[in-house]
Amino acid sequence: MVQGLEPVYDHSGVSLEQVGEIIRQLKTQEATLKVLLGKWMTAGAFDNSPVLKEQIQQFQHKDYAYFTGKEFLNDELNELHRIINESWSAINKFNFRKFKGLLQAQLPYLN
Repeated sequence: MVQGLEPVYDHSGVSLEQVGEIIRQLKTQEATLKVLLGKWMTAGAFDNSPVLKEQIQQFQHKDYAYFTGKEFLNDELNELHRIINESWSAINKFNFRKFKGLLQAQLPYLN
């Protein structure tokens, strides 16, 4: 999702029009991310991380611009980046626990 911002940060001379398009794409992806985070939240993926769960809930209600005038809003981009990374980690741990539980449930049948 944040890979779309690379042309801006690699100093490749992106125009304001191109930045606008990048942000529009980011906002579309952000909407999808919020829906997916909601599904994972319902599944319980963030129950072991109450602080992250609260941050995700707050993020879901925000409408960040990410860019204004001629500059990026770094706090907003940093929060997006952090939410993506931390939620991904929590989801991986959640899936690991689920798969581990399945394996443990199958173990008696293998012996």
